[in-house]
Amino acid sequence: MTTLFQNFFKKKQLNRVTKDFPEMPSIDGLEISTVSAGLYNTNRDDVSLFYFPDGAIFSGVYTKSSTRSVCIDWNIKANKKDVRALLVNTRNANAYTGKQGLNSIIELSKFFSDKKKISNKQILFASTGVIGQPFPLAKVKLALPNLIEKLKKPIKLTWIKQALSIMTTDTFGKMSCAAVQTNKDFINIAGIAKGSGMIAPNMATMFGFIFTDANISQEVLSKMLKRNTENT
Repeated sequence: MTTLFQNFFKKKQLNRVTKDFPEMPSIDGLEISTVSAGLYNTNRDDVSLFYFPDGAIFSGVYTKSSTRSVCIDWNIKANKKDVRALLVNTRNANAYTGKQGLNSIIELSKFFSDKKKISNKQILFASTGVIGQPFPLAKVKLALPNLIEKLKKPIKLTWIKQALSIMTTDTFGKMSCAAVQTNKDFINIAGIAKGSGMIAPNMATMFGFIFTDANISQEVLSKMLKRNTENT
């Protein structure tokens, strides 16, 4: 098959994949990337990075499970008014991993903070997958330079790749977006999510990552998130 026809069929296949997803916006102050760290036997992307070059405010709601991932305890202590990165991996939940799991994200945070010259308190983590298995530190750490190198402003295709990379038992990627015109600004909102088998109690293994370029305080953001989480 000639290169011309190969490119034609690749484009047709890409159009079929992307047509079912919304036209996701580019969010000012956000760069994203995703790669395969070899956490699965296949070559699927399994680690993803969300990077905020100029910093971002952050708020989160979490499962109340007593067996939750060590990532949650880490994120609760993060600098909520100046977050610079969110690193997500699938295949391993980093739950019931003891000191090995905690030491793994400490090492990853040090590696990333050295590369980007930021504090490890400005880095968030999210892990999903099998519970009770040692965290695959070596593989995830090896993928970090490639993740950092591939960072770019999001477009529809890269949003799709991010949504697919965080899936575990999901059968399709989940993403949504909205735009709001105010008297002063035009605001973009974009989000991706995963979670189909375990969404209780209180979110359980569900992930929902929402990003916006709205000018809003951390305190107001936190109140809005908690109120809408209760309602939905």
